[in-house]
Amino acid sequence: MRRHRQAWRLSGRPVNPALDVRTENWAPGTTPGIASPLLDVFATVVQTIELGGKRSRRRNVVAADRDVATAGVRVVERQIALETARTYVQALRARGQLETLSANRDGFTTLIDTARRRAEEANLAKSRFLAT
Repeated sequence: MRRHRQAWRLSGRPVNPALDVRTENWAPGTTPGIASPLLDVFATVVQTIELGGKRSRRRNVVAADRDVATAGVRVVERQIALETARTYVQALRARGQLETLSANRDGFTTLIDTARRRAEEANLAKSRFLAT
């Protein structure tokens, strides 16, 4: 977002001027740095003046890009919030299932112990019957 703010700020600046420096008529015996009457030097400065609302169009394009980026950030934030809520609900369900399974395990342990005692009593009664 910081980049988009900076781009929007910079999009309103005027176009930079251009400077062009050229020389002509260098003679074979001319020494650099020493002015020669035959040496021609040209300097041209160009400042572009934008017409037809180009600056405002450029700012509008940057503002639209900023709005798209902001919307994208909001979508990602919503997705993160939804995923967090889903994960939390899954954790709550898992905790409830763990408690249910623990209670079932305790109940099954009691049933197994009861069945084991009954089987032992039945074996004891059978062995007494066979012994008589």
